[in-house]
Amino acid sequence: MNGRYGTGSCRQRYRCHPPDGSKPHNFAGVMARIVAHGEDCAACENPVPPHRGPRVARRYEFPVREAATALVSVGQGLSYTKTADRARLRAGRPRASVASAQLVANWVEVLAPMVTAPHAEVSWPETIVADTTRFVVTNRVTRKRTLGFVLLVVWGYPEGERRGRLWAVRAVREAKAADWMALFQSLPGTPALMITDMARAPVAAAQELWGPSGPVPKYCEWHLRKAAAQLIHPYGVAHIGSAELNLLKGAFRTLEGWQAFKDMATRHVNLDEWVRRHDAHISNQIVHRATLPQHHGSGAVDAAILEIRQFMEPRSFSYRNADRTNRMLELVRLRINQSDDVDDYAASIRTFLDSGGRLTAQGTIRDPAGKHSLR
Repeated sequence: MNGRYGTGSCRQRYRCHPPDGSKPHNFAGVMARIVAHGEDCAACENPVPPHRGPRVARRYEFPVREAATALVSVGQGLSYTKTADRARLRAGRPRASVASAQLVANWVEVLAPMVTAPHAEVSWPETIVADTTRFVVTNRVTRKRTLGFVLLVVWGYPEGERRGRLWAVRAVREAKAADWMALFQSLPGTPALMITDMARAPVAAAQELWGPSGPVPKYCEWHLRKAAAQLIHPYGVAHIGSAELNLLKGAFRTLEGWQAFKDMATRHVNLDEWVRRHDAHISNQIVHRATLPQHHGSGAVDAAILEIRQFMEPRSFSYRNADRTNRMLELVRLRINQSDDVDDYAASIRTFLDSGGRLTAQGTIRDPAGKHSLR
């Protein structure tokens, strides 16, 4: 051991005396270690020698594990500012005099890609459920409300699986067919079935990208029943046990059930117009219903969207950088899939650095001054 270096002399330094008699030199190891001060290991409760303290990335002041803990917290919905405060307190440092999220924003930019990479999806599954959610923001000066950004969200069911998982979530300016096209092109493979809530953009993108051999587009049966029930309600025949609701229960399972519902709809102008508009699509999905994977609704993706909105909506005005927001959303995706783990994240960072990887410079994905990539 050859003294310490760094801010506050916090890192251990070594000196190598080569056995061949060549010139000695100083080194810190592939990854430096912060000097431990009489601490015990939190996992095994054994004393930690001063020179065996926590590992730290080059030019970083916080241990790798601390950064991994922060990334898990971000995925759980904690704000960058609160996460940064916790990191400083755990490291025995004073809180910033002014609320600052930059510390954690830098970690999300540089470290998030390497902890999420081992969990990245490699192809589209057998069934995808595509949905969107819009975030409207308020200008703090003019109080004008405008569309801030939209999330494209895809839940996936691999062949033979009933529960599935959150497959993709991406922030874009708008949810146009071109945005869906870019998302679908990000992975190889062709799904057999795509469920939507009657949105047109993802269906148009899928048909343009995959053509006739692409996924069979299917409207969520729950959304179909909800839309039809709302149209029945004004006629006073939407009470439990009514003939209309009984027909609606089986309307989307068989062609016979759909035909019976269509015959009834002719007596109600608004409902009849809705039926005529969607007849071809609904008939097609009923024809294929028995031969396709048995997934019929969008409940799973709806639940994931609700979970994401709960923490994003109150601070939606602050999400302006597309790259950083999408890196944060990958952390959220892993948390919803129950794949977020401090030990796993820390191991991914250490493995990258031990293999000779160099961290990218902070700030490389910042937007030009006065311009925002997300809105």
